[in-house]
Amino acid sequence: TNYYFYPANYSIVLKYEFVEIPLIFKYKLINKKIGFNILGGFSAAYLFGDKSYVNIGNTRYNIGKNENIDKFMYSCIFGIGLKYTIYKKISVNFEPNIKYALKPIYKNDASKYIPYLISVSMGVCYDFK
Repeated sequence: TNYYFYPANYSIVLKYEFVEIPLIFKYKLINKKIGFNILGGFSAAYLFGDKSYVNIGNTRYNIGKNENIDKFMYSCIFGIGLKYTIYKKISVNFEPNIKYALKPIYKNDASKYIPYLISVSMGVCYDFK
């Protein structure tokens, strides 16, 4: 008889690393001191890192790679942008957007899980024109 011990305190960590190349188009609807634009585009990503771990207490064990994940991911991006001009060529930007994958992330998944990401980009912009 085999006895297996299953610890009560454990976690599984899947770590994926992608290189992504986005192609985003912006269309200015309002181009004043406070500007407003819409944006959309596509993104291609390549998986170059795939590691899986199980953490039991303070110890981490490497359990290999996920062979079921697709190496290439394609997604579409939609969003809006607000721009506030502080001084002539300097402005502050605020851009919430949604990125939605165009195909399931896993190759043989019966649930056909398609991930999405909601993000907000903010920053200061200097216009070289």
